[in-house]
Amino acid sequence: MGRAMLDQPLFAAAVDEVDALFQPLAGYSLRAELLGDNGEGRYARTEIAQPALFALQVAVTQVLAAEGIHPVAVIGHSVGEVAAAWASGALSLEDATQVIYHRSRLQGLTRGTGKMTAVGLSGEATAQLIAELKLDGRLVVAGENSARGATVAGEVDALALLEAALEERQVFARRLDLDYAFHSPAMDPIKQAVIDDLAHIRPQATKIPFYSTVVGGQLNGERLDSQYWWQNIRFPVLFQGALAALVRNGLNLFVEVGPHAILRSYVNDVLVECEQPGQVIGTLKRNDHSPLLLERTVARLQLAAVEPQWQARFPVTGRPLRLPNYAWQHDHFSLPVTAEAYGPLSHERVHPLLGYPVTDQALTWENRLDTQQYPTLADHKVGESVLFPGAGFTELALAVAQLHQPGEFVDVEELEIHNPLLLSSEVIKKVRVQVEEADGTLRISSRTLMQREDWVQHVVARLPGEARGVLLDTRAPALPARPADFTGEQHLAMTCAVGLNYGPAYQTVAAAWVEGERVLAQLVVPAAIEHELASLHLHPALLDGAFQLITELLASRQGHDDAWRSSPSSLGALPLPMPAVCRCWPRCVSASAPRIRCWSTSPCSMPAALPCWRSRMRACVPCACSTTAVATSSVWAMWGRPRQARLCLCSVTPWPARRWSRPCSAWPTSRHRCVT
Repeated sequence: MGRAMLDQPLFAAAVDEVDALFQPLAGYSLRAELLGDNGEGRYARTEIAQPALFALQVAVTQVLAAEGIHPVAVIGHSVGEVAAAWASGALSLEDATQVIYHRSRLQGLTRGTGKMTAVGLSGEATAQLIAELKLDGRLVVAGENSARGATVAGEVDALALLEAALEERQVFARRLDLDYAFHSPAMDPIKQAVIDDLAHIRPQATKIPFYSTVVGGQLNGERLDSQYWWQNIRFPVLFQGALAALVRNGLNLFVEVGPHAILRSYVNDVLVECEQPGQVIGTLKRNDHSPLLLERTVARLQLAAVEPQWQARFPVTGRPLRLPNYAWQHDHFSLPVTAEAYGPLSHERVHPLLGYPVTDQALTWENRLDTQQYPTLADHKVGESVLFPGAGFTELALAVAQLHQPGEFVDVEELEIHNPLLLSSEVIKKVRVQVEEADGTLRISSRTLMQREDWVQHVVARLPGEARGVLLDTRAPALPARPADFTGEQHLAMTCAVGLNYGPAYQTVAAAWVEGERVLAQLVVPAAIEHELASLHLHPALLDGAFQLITELLASRQGHDDAWRSSPSSLGALPLPMPAVCRCWPRCVSASAPRIRCWSTSPCSMPAALPCWRSRMRACVPCACSTTAVATSSVWAMWGRPRQARLCLCSVTPWPARRWSRPCSAWPTSRHRCVT
C-alpha cells in the first residue's frame, strides 16, 4: 500500500513523521509495514491496516499541499475521519496518531465476532428489508453511503440470509473481506476502553469545515473528544447525509485520499441526488505502482480549475531581461491553420464528443474520433466492427440542441441514421455536426482525417426553434416481486449469440422482466464510464442499454434463434431537461426502469417507446425510437435494406403532455413521427 510512493522524499518524510509518533506506541514501524518488510497478509488485521492507511493519507495530503492543493472542507468515511480531523486542524498529528493507534488496537480485539456486507440499496430500504426478514436483533445498517449503497454488519448466518433474499430480488450484495462487524453491537465490549484511552486528547477549533459522518453534517472541532471517537466506532457511517450537506454548501470537486478510489460511486450518487454537477478525482490506484500517480492527480486538479502553486514547480526565480529598444518587425511565426489542423489549442472544446466550433462556418462543430482517444467506444461492436453507437449520435444532437435552444429543456426530433460510422484505433475520423439556421436541420457527417475523400452523411435530425419538451410526472414503475426473466449475464450471452458483442462499457443491463409487450429493466453504471458521466448529457452506454432491450423483446416473441440483431435507425422525439445538472442524470438509471412498449413490426424494423425514470423520483425522460434489423452476414446490410414500415406512433398513453396539431391519418407514411 503506497510502497512505490516512498521513493518520493516528501511522501517518505511525512510517513516518517507519523512513524516517529506511532512506533513508540505500537512497537513496530509503519514505514516497514508500507514497504512489506514486516511480512505479507498483515493488512487483514485491522490494528495493522488502519494505522498504515492513516500514514498514507497524511503523506498524500502533505504532498498535495506542497503542490498548492489545499482542501476547503474535509469529510471522512469511518476510519478516514481520523485523517480528516487532522487535516481540518481539529486534532494535532500527535493526537490523531493516538486516536488511530487505540482505535485500531481495540477494534482488533473484536475479530471473529461478525462480518459485513455491502448492498445495493439505500440505508432506509436496507433497514426495512432487515425488519421484513425479522433479522433486527442480528443485523444493523452500519453505513448509509448513497441512495444505492449501504453496508450491513452482524452475525454471519444472518448476513447469509440477507444476501440470499437480495439475490432472489436481483439486488447487488457482496460480502466484504473483513473479519469484523464494525459499527455494530459487536463493538460494545470496547466502549469504556476507547473512552478511557483517548481521554487525554485535546481537540480544538477547525481551520476548515469538518463534515462528520457520525452526525451527518458539519461539526465543531472541539467536539472531537474521546466520546466522539467511540461514536465513530459504534454508530453507523452517515456518509450520504454528511456529503449531501457539503454539496448543498456549494462544494463539488472532490479528492479521494487513499490507496484506491472506493467512494467515487457514492459521491457521484449524492451529486445526482442533490442535482449538482461535480467531479471526483482519486489519488492512488490499487496495483498501480507508478511514482507519477500523484503528479497526475495534481495535473487533473489544475485542469479542474485549482490554482497551481508555481513556486513548487519553478523554485528558482528567473532574471528579467530588457527587451531591445529598436523597432519590431511584427512577423508571425505560428503554424498555419489548415482544414486538418484548425488550432485546437486556440479553441475551447464545448463537449467531449462534439468537439470544437469551426471558426469560418456558423453553427458547425468538428471533432476527431477513434478508439485510442475514446477507448470506451471500442466496446460497442456489431459483429467484428466497432460502430459509433446510435446513442452517441443522440448525445451529439443533444449537445448541439443545448447550444441552439437555451432554456429548461432541449428537444431533438426526427433523428434518422442513414449510414454507419465505423471506428478503429488506426484510422481517425473527422466528425462534423452542422445546423441549418433557417429550419433547424442538423446533419452529422464524417470523413477520414488527412484523406482526400467526400464527406459521408450519417445522421439527419431536426432541432425545433423552441424546445417544447416536458418531464413526465409519473413515478417509476415498481419492479416485479418475482425473479427477473433474465440477468445481465444471460442478456450478454443472448446479444453475443446474435452478433452484438458489447464490451464492459456497454454491459449496462443488470436484470429485466418481460411482461407481454413490455420489458422492464434495471441498468447499472459500468466502472469504465463512471468518470464520463458528469461531462455528458445522456451517456451513450446507458441509452444504448435501453435500446438493447428491444432485442430481448424480440427474442421473447420469436425465440432466441430468430432474434434480431437490431440497432436504432431513427428517433422520433427526445425532450431532455437542462441545465448541466442533467449531465449526471443517467446514473440514476441504475435504480430505475427504462420501459419499452412496441406496437407493430415489419420484416426489418420496429418502433418502440423508451421512457427512462430517475431513481425514486417522478421525473423521467421520454424517448421514441425505431430499430432496424442487422443482417448477420454483414454489418453493412443493416443500412442497405429498405425500411418498409416507417410507422406513425399515434397513441402513446403514458405521454399526454404534448399533442401534434394534425391527426395521424394526415401524416405521409414515408415519414416517421411520434406523439408525446
